Amino acid sequence: MGNGWRVEAVVRRQDVLGEGPLWCPDSRRLWWLDIFDAELCSYDPASGAVTVRKLAHKVHAIARARYPWFVATAHSLGVCWLNVESGLQVAIHHPEAGQATHLLNDGRVDAAGRFWFASIHKKHQPEGALYRLNAAGEVKRRHYGLGTGNGMAFSPDGRWLYLIDTYVGLLRFPLSADGRAVGKPTVMIETRLLPGLPDGMTQDSDGCLWLALAHGGQVLRVTPAGKVDAALGIPARFASSCAFGGDDLGTLFVTSATVGRPAEELALYPESGALFALRTGHRGLPEVAYAGTPPEVAA
Repeated sequence: MGNGWRVEAVVRRQDVLGEGPLWCPDSRRLWWLDIFDAELCSYDPASGAVTVRKLAHKVHAIARARYPWFVATAHSLGVCWLNVESGLQVAIHHPEAGQATHLLNDGRVDAAGRFWFASIHKKHQPEGALYRLNAAGEVKRRHYGLGTGNGMAFSPDGRWLYLIDTYVGLLRFPLSADGRAVGKPTVMIETRLLPGLPDGMTQDSDGCLWLALAHGGQVLRVTPAGKVDAALGIPARFASSCAFGGDDLGTLFVTSATVGRPAEELALYPESGALFALRTGHRGLPEVAYAGTPPEVAA
């Protein structure tokens, strides 16, 4: 499994497309999505309890806000509020409404409490974009030209935004001192050089990035210089995303998927679609909460 790490399937669900893992210190739970089935799931490491809630609109990414509210990207709503206790979804803004070939996808909150999110083009054409939602609920486009905007992270010093464009590679955008202006990206690692397609991503306290490889069955640790310094194999070929969690942020959780996998592969990897966990010896960074004010509606 790489470096002697032992991977455990902590929730055996056979998710169609497990995605968006997020540790929430308010609930002390790991939250994630099964996108195709429009399900919001949570796992309590202390008790082993699992919750599953069906949502009215498919969600691609979630980020903390003022609990029990999260901010999310959703199929038909665009960027929206999500009450994780009730499942209620409230639209904020859809910057690509009416564009049938586009979907809003992964996102993350920066140090100032702004939610950044990316879009994808269903045929991987460079027509997707990077957006920023501020605390007032205003959405601005910060970059155009993504094919498949995926995992995202910010360097601890706030100078860089890292973003996966799945069929291109791991991109690095320079940020202005106030974190608002975005410069032209450079490619840190090209996808063609990786043993799979980079999908979701998280970051550890050393500033290193952890990339989940779809169709690659592993998670890579990448230094800020763009060097792969560790590889973790998981017992599923489709590793979709990852996040550090637990009270000490010392457990790496990895989501996986069964979508599009052949029957013979699923027979070889019967834990495909599970939520996996392991102790890597590294710790994550706390997820910043979105600074916007949740809607005053009955939940």
